[in-house]
This record gives sequence, structure tokens and C-alpha cells, in this order.
Amino acid sequence: MNNYKIGELIGKGAFGEVYKGRHLKKNNLVAIKRIKKTEGNFMNEIKICQYLSDISGIYKLKWYGNDYIYNYVIFDLLGLNLLTYLNKFKTFKLATIKKISNQILVILKHIHSRNIVHRDIKLDNFVMGKNDKQKVYLIDFGIATVLKKSINNIKSNNNNIVGSLNYMSLNIHKGNKYKKIDDIISFSYVIVHMYDGKLPWLFNNIITDIIKLKTNLTTNNILINNILTTTNSLNFENSKDYILLFDSINKLCSYEYLEWNNKHINLSTN
Repeated sequence: MNNYKIGELIGKGAFGEVYKGRHLKKNNLVAIKRIKKTEGNFMNEIKICQYLSDISGIYKLKWYGNDYIYNYVIFDLLGLNLLTYLNKFKTFKLATIKKISNQILVILKHIHSRNIVHRDIKLDNFVMGKNDKQKVYLIDFGIATVLKKSINNIKSNNNNIVGSLNYMSLNIHKGNKYKKIDDIISFSYVIVHMYDGKLPWLFNNIITDIIKLKTNLTTNNILINNILTTTNSLNFENSKDYILLFDSINKLCSYEYLEWNNKHINLSTN
């Protein structure tokens, strides 16, 4: 860490915080994730990021190490996450949802083809590029796991219920092990959140209420509802299922764009 200077806090998760940082000699900006040695599975994220490093839309690992108290992971600095944009715009237009969703599904299809499940799909973990502001990245593989006993020295850890309660699939509520479909179900909740600006169970901590609301989830848009129906009717164990979901997403609109690229708006989180 002697080559890097830690700056302002830009994110915080279940395990660790993320700071903006700078390389002291090269003077380039980076993201620095700091995790206490007593928390989380530090090497899990390292191994999975290395395993997925050739996939577009996966953040790039630059360095990792530790001191007496913390483990550190340094990545390329990205832009703002989708939750920050949604908090400013309240809802997204269908053209924006289409553009974002197509990119997200490509990323999920690729990581699933490597038998990786993310297990924490949510708005916060999708971030726009710093330089390429049209590009979506999936971040935070701290609780991701493999679907086989071991891949590339990454051991499976698929026995615990983890992830965000708001985006967790009904399968996981029931205590089942994660499958590819569970990432996709969480993704469908992300789509509803982008369209409605909220989820029906947001801020509700009563599990039975959340399960009931997720079971009966619908919106006032037939095209969004078609995505939910498509998602719930497939298992995403073959490439054909992803194609069918792409088809449902592409019916949202005849064109696509990111609405914030055409507006001058203060997106400061301060």
C-alpha cells in the first residue's frame, strides 16, 4: 500500500469499505477496497476476479495485499452506481432500462457460463464506467461462489443464505442453494426497481410480507410483466433461456439510450 494514497469514502458493504485512491508515482485514480482481516472472505473475491478478468463488464484487479489490520484490493476506478442515478431520476425510461438490462444480462450470461453465481445482484452493484459512461460494470464478488466443488482453486461456498433481502429470490428465502436462476430473479427485481423507482417490499422487514409481495409481483406495464413471466418460467441452465429473456427485454422499446447522458444534472452524493 506504500504506492497508494487513500482518499474519500465512496462505498460501503457488508464486508469493508471502498475508497477513492491515487497511485503516488503514476498519479492515476483507483478504487481501494479495505476489509478487516477478521471479516469476509478476502481471497474469494481475488480468485473470482482473476478467473473472470477477460469478461467485459467485470472490474479489473490491479493489486492486492495487507497490513497488520486490513486486507486491501485495488481496482480500476469506475463511475456512479445505478442506485445513485435512480435516486436522482426517481424512475428510468424504458429506453434506458433496455440499454442497461441488455448489458447486465450479457455479463450474467458470461459469468454463469463459467459456473459462477454472484449472489448479490442489486442496483448498488452495477456501476457505469468512469471513461466509457455508456458501459455497465458488475462489481463486488465478495460473496460470489462456484456451482461446482472447485474451479481454478475457488472452492464452493453455497450453503449459507447471503445477499440482499430486497433482491433475494423466493428460492433463497426457502433455504435452497443458489443457482443461476437466482441471479436472474434478482436481476428481474432490479428491472422493476428501475421502472417503478421502488420495490413493493422496500423497507419492510417482515419476511412473510416480503415473500407474499414477491410471489405476487407485478407492475402497470405489460412489457415489464412479460419479463417477469419469462424469468419465472425458465431455469437458465442453457443458452436458449438467455436468448428468450433478451427477446423480452428488446420488446421494451424500439431504441435505447441513457437519459442522464443528455441532461446536465448534479449527481454529487454529498
